[in-house]
This record gives sequence, C-alpha cells and structure tokens, in this order.
Amino acid sequence: MGLTLCDDVSAADWIVHATADWSRISRFGPPGLAGYARVPYMSRSTAAIEPGHRPTLDEITQQRGVLEMLAQTTNSRRRCYFALWDGWSDTSLPPPRTFSIPHRTYVLFEGSIADLSGWRDAVGCPESSARIALAWPADHTWFMGSDVDPDWMGVGSSRAAISVLLGDRAFRAAKADPGASHPDDDLR
Repeated sequence: MGLTLCDDVSAADWIVHATADWSRISRFGPPGLAGYARVPYMSRSTAAIEPGHRPTLDEITQQRGVLEMLAQTTNSRRRCYFALWDGWSDTSLPPPRTFSIPHRTYVLFEGSIADLSGWRDAVGCPESSARIALAWPADHTWFMGSDVDPDWMGVGSSRAAISVLLGDRAFRAAKADPGASHPDDDLR
C-alpha cells in the first residue's frame, strides 16, 4: 500500500493536546512512556569525531532501524504515523492538512514501518534529506522524535524496549531524561 498522506490528522491529537513543553514533545513525545533514550545520528556525530569520515548510514536509514526494532513491541506495526516538519524546503507536497504544536507544524503520513523504504518518494523528492520528525504506532506504545536541530533522535517506550535499544551497540543509544536540558537547547 505504501505511505499515504493523511487528510484526517486526528491521529496526532494526543501530541497536539499534550501538556508538556514543545521542545520535549518534538524530541521525546507526550509524557507517559516508561523509558527514554537518545540515539545519535552517526552521520553527524561520527563526522565530528573523525573529520573527513563518510557515514555509511544516512539519518533516515538510521531512523528506520530504530523504528523496526520498536515495531516488535507493538500490535499496531502495520498502522503507524510519520510526521514531516513542514519547514523542509526540498520537498514538494500538495497542500495537506497539518497539525501543530507551538513553534512546529507537521504533515502527517500513515503506513507501516516497511513502507518507510518509500519515505523520500512520499515527501515528494527522491533526493530529499528531510528526515522523519515524529513517529508512533496507533496504540501509542512508543514514540520517536527528531527535531530540526539536534544531532540525535529521542525515543520513548516501555522499559524493556529501551533496554533492548540501549543494549544494541549499533545504535549507540544512551538513557535520556526528557525533562533535562540537552546540549542543543540553546538552539531554540
């Protein structure tokens, strides 16, 4: 079936009506999940450590790897939502319905984790660097957030899922506290 652009954005109501700071929501999602982690984008963090190093995985591929792991923890793996920040300039979409939190507006797609192989085509530009800004399954068992500036994605889920993520050395994940300040907070 592939990713489809949502005309009805009510699946995002739990985000829109969340009682938390916008930067927390855009990075870790609404409050209430049992555990949280930060996963660095190797394309940025490795380049900073090793100048001239060319990463083998782009950010969207890394996101898909994390989301595939999280998909194992939900009964809704075929019905997930993926949001694109509307500020990416290299995308071309028809005028969609959007949803907003303070300082951010998003376009919403529905599909499965497997459908993410067509992300760049879905956002209207095969060459796009526009990564997935927010992702969650219909049952809200996990959340992935990737705001515009940070060089990491935030994940909220069950403690067991976060333990699996932390234990997989390929992700280089670290435990996170969504309420704590982060090194890139001065970018807001």
